[in-house]
Amino acid sequence: MIRYRYNQQVGPPAPFIHVTIRRPTGDGPLLTLPALLDTAADFTVIPWRVVDELQLLQHDEVEAVGFGGQATLVTSFII
Repeated sequence: MIRYRYNQQVGPPAPFIHVTIRRPTGDGPLLTLPALLDTAADFTVIPWRVVDELQLLQHDEVEAVGFGGQATLVTSFII
């Protein structure tokens, strides 16, 4: 079993893993980057630079509510 140490560069320390992201068609570049592992998350969030670099296609817009309770529309992509 692979074990990862908590990343001490963030406060509080948190679990990160390396993920590989690519277009669903399998063509184009692959990006590998560190990702915060949040087992309570309802969504997976990626940086806009990843969307741009992989030229991802928009799937939908969904309503999301953050810690402050403010609802906002966010764009979703297929990865």
